[in-house]
Amino acid sequence: MEKKIRLKSLMDAYAFVRDASRCDYDVDIGHGHKHVDAKSLLGVLGLDLTKPLTVRCSKEMDPVFFCALRRFAV
Repeated sequence: MEKKIRLKSLMDAYAFVRDASRCDYDVDIGHGHKHVDAKSLLGVLGLDLTKPLTVRCSKEMDPVFFCALRRFAV
């Protein structure tokens, strides 16, 4: 499953990584050909946060994580 989000600040990035870290499945984030582990704050901060980002999950998103992503929706 994929979802487009935008992280507008350092606090948004921190909150996103915190939420992704609670998932018991793989979560990736990125744009274009560059994707990183969404559970890594350093990896997320290495992305260009001025662009919309795509979140990809290895299995169906759980409802709690899906709701947490709504605040970052594009």
